[in-house]
Amino acid sequence: EAGVDPNRDFPYDLTDPKLCMQTIAGRTINELFREHLFQLSITFHGGMEAIAYEWGAPSYLDWMSPDDEAQAQIANAYSRYAGG
Repeated sequence: EAGVDPNRDFPYDLTDPKLCMQTIAGRTINELFREHLFQLSITFHGGMEAIAYEWGAPSYLDWMSPDDEAQAQIANAYSRYAGG
């Protein structure tokens, strides 16, 4: 959308808030997350083979998520199921 990647159009780790929520896709996903409490999600990424969970902003690289043990167990189960 207008040269902006919707995958990068979210308000985390930005120093200028004008740099996010520029796409319809980004604003729509943001509203879904604001209106609903998602307890679990999975991402399928075309650029790499990965099963990922939501604790991934660069500012949190040195932190464990509050649900790290559960997320790791779920990710490992997904990986085993997928043949990893």
